[in-house]
Amino acid sequence: MRARPAPAPAATTPTVTAQGVVHAASEQGGVPIAPGGLITVYGVNLSDGSGQSQGLPLPQQLNGTQVLLGNQPLPILYTSTGQLNVQVPYGVPVNTQYQLTVQHGNTLSVPQSLVVAQAQPGIFTVNQQGTGQGSIVKSDQVTLAQPGTPASIGETVVIYCTGLGAVTPAVKEGSPAPTTPPLSTTVNQVTVTIGGKAAQVAFSGLTPGYAGLYQVNVVVPGGIATGDAVPVVLSVAGQTSPAVTIAVR
Repeated sequence: MRARPAPAPAATTPTVTAQGVVHAASEQGGVPIAPGGLITVYGVNLSDGSGQSQGLPLPQQLNGTQVLLGNQPLPILYTSTGQLNVQVPYGVPVNTQYQLTVQHGNTLSVPQSLVVAQAQPGIFTVNQQGTGQGSIVKSDQVTLAQPGTPASIGETVVIYCTGLGAVTPAVKEGSPAPTTPPLSTTVNQVTVTIGGKAAQVAFSGLTPGYAGLYQVNVVVPGGIATGDAVPVVLSVAGQTSPAVTIAVR
């Protein structure tokens, strides 16, 4: 009986899709990346399989994959064959252009050209697509400010986001943010509108104990039209986040 030829090895060359490097919160492609921010890379054959990084500091290699910005490997939060979640280094110079490359095994993707800005804010959302209900919690820092459990006028809410740029005291990318004072706060001033009105910012900086996750604590202003889908927008360093929503009674 004639022997069958051995099957060809599976293709492992990683491919990043067109505008496949996006903001991890807003899911916007074709926008600048920001120092310290979280980004998502979409494509094909990006890793050996699915896996979440275990513990901090984040690894620079996971499931046979590295992501390089220039020659610098990036901390990895998550991998799958079609998606990678990574953090931009805090020290990357702004107003520059960098090449991002995925290395899977011994093969490299075609480099993706990215612009670095001081900030590129985006708010995380419940649907993980950058639209609708924001990942914004009430003053108990647990309950989502959504229909059924809305925030109140005058209440301090916590907006979870990324892409707010440099922080002080400095934190190494991939490492957890300080959990005791002094907490790491944003170097650039952050402003917030809720329902189109300016909201008082009580804190803007890194979420203690996390890598690349920022939070902005703000007071829900009076005089706004309340409802289940009140728009929330962040602005920092001349960049504005896409609007997400919050429920306010």
